[in-house]
Amino acid sequence: MSLPAAPTTSARSPEPAGARRRTRLSFAFQPYVDTALRLVMGHEALLRGPSGEPARQMFAQVAKADLHAFDVDCRNDAIRSGRRLGLERGQQALNINLLPNALGDGGKSLLSTLAVAASEGFPTSKLVLEITESEQVADPASLRDLLADFREFAFRTALDDLLAGWSNLKLLADFRPDFVKLDLALVEGIDLDPRRHAVVRGLKQACDDLGCEIIAEGVERDEESLCLSNLGIFLQQGYLFARPALESLVRDPHFPD
Repeated sequence: MSLPAAPTTSARSPEPAGARRRTRLSFAFQPYVDTALRLVMGHEALLRGPSGEPARQMFAQVAKADLHAFDVDCRNDAIRSGRRLGLERGQQALNINLLPNALGDGGKSLLSTLAVAASEGFPTSKLVLEITESEQVADPASLRDLLADFREFAFRTALDDLLAGWSNLKLLADFRPDFVKLDLALVEGIDLDPRRHAVVRGLKQACDDLGCEIIAEGVERDEESLCLSNLGIFLQQGYLFARPALESLVRDPHFPD
């Protein structure tokens, strides 16, 4: 499959009056780690405004009709930011968020993103596309088949915030991602709550059977991290290890003793 020319900032789609803002996008990068290997495995690019404004504030400035085009801009700019920080080198992955229905154009926007990666010299094998829970996937089977058509580019996929929003078990079964990100509502206090522990243990077995790995989000306490590790969930992300760093990579995260 051939890639189109990468879009430039000036080539982005026109902006309707009062809709999409062209304020420069920034990203905060938060690592996720392997607690067994004590290594950073990748960084998630989290949308921020030019002065670190939160993502919800940036999305609030975007008209609904422009949401998916804005999502493409975010993906492409995240790759450019990752390349500026040197993530194209080494073994760490770059996780970028993706609104699932933004791919309803038959894959054209995904081709655009892959073209940006190619133009930046960023190996697509280091990309993890995180399908966010903020909108319902219109057709999970079609999404799965569409992404399968792009398998030659070797990027991986993740289902974000499992059991939050629209991210549910049916979508997990239909979509079959490489990774599942466990919502922080299940992680918080897991060492103190037998019910959460039981649910996560069951999810771990299901993900093992489906051939996908779990990344636990929102880990803030040593005890939560140890409990997850004892369940065999070694990929973890949260303030315990590092807070998101604006336009910077975390080189030396904290690991519990």
